[in-house]
Amino acid sequence: MSMASTKLPAALPARIECVMRALYGRRWRSRGHVALGIARQTLHCWLQGDKPCCSIDLELLRVIADGRVASAQSAVDLDALEKAINKQIGQH
Repeated sequence: MSMASTKLPAALPARIECVMRALYGRRWRSRGHVALGIARQTLHCWLQGDKPCCSIDLELLRVIADGRVASAQSAVDLDALEKAINKQIGQH
């Protein structure tokens, strides 16, 4: 199921998890707190229902944008590798 066909959860802990899982998969907790610029314990507190002191939705938007940029760069890097391999294959 694609993210476009899913609803964003209303509850903040579920919303955080939804976005982080979409970006980082199974390692969403360990990578998510780094992306948000918070301590791992702070993320766990938010997931348990503690209210963040900042607008977490704005931070989630920033993390999504950063993920999009990283994905685009990865695609460029993979294209370059693919071209290099094809060139190498063609030289033999």
